[in-house]
Amino acid sequence: MYRFLSDTHLAGQSCSSKQDCPTDACCVHDQDNPHRATCQPMVGPSSVCYFRQADVTSWDQPEDVVKAFDQCPCEFGLYCFPVNGTDPVYGQIGVCVSRMA
Repeated sequence: MYRFLSDTHLAGQSCSSKQDCPTDACCVHDQDNPHRATCQPMVGPSSVCYFRQADVTSWDQPEDVVKAFDQCPCEFGLYCFPVNGTDPVYGQIGVCVSRMA
């Protein structure tokens, strides 16, 4: 199933770097197929996000294929605020919140 992103791009289209995806998406490595990566939308407000650093993580659109997680980071203007809990695979769980919050 494809989801429309900006312009005429579709989530789920194959990619090899961020240049293959629209600005509101990133290229995510397929966890089930190591030879495939697809454009996925950046994660929106109040969505679950993950990070492995001790500090709050703030990303821009990743340069390369995202391999550490199964999703893109928070969309522009948001950051991953830590909440209680960890995922055994992806690490610290957070929620995408506005930098102004």
